Amino acid sequence: EMVKDDEYLNNEFVTTVQKRGAAIIEARKLSSALSAASSVCDHIRNWLKGMEGRRFVSMGVVSDGSYGIAKDIVYSFPVVCKNGDWEVVQGLPIDERSRQKMTITESELKEEKDLAFKCLVEI
Repeated sequence: EMVKDDEYLNNEFVTTVQKRGAAIIEARKLSSALSAASSVCDHIRNWLKGMEGRRFVSMGVVSDGSYGIAKDIVYSFPVVCKNGDWEVVQGLPIDERSRQKMTITESELKEEKDLAFKCLVEI
């Protein structure tokens, strides 16, 4: 709703987000680990202290099947946080392009989970 330029959102924005780690490394000439650490801090602060006036945030949480995503994989959902608890926001509209991207991501995460469990079995 806030950005009404589908061409930008579906192309340049997606590409920029996908390459943000490399952009940070290029700009700082250092690892993007600090950026990742900052994101972890934001995540924990939202979870434990609340939302700072926002309607919801995106957080990687264990799927309960919301939005048709397979249960028991860690997936980024819109959530509200209060008093150390989180809850997935239900009922947000998802257009066809977003659904396709979500399905691709879900498949990748399921493959990674399967690979991780195979590695554990080999130990």
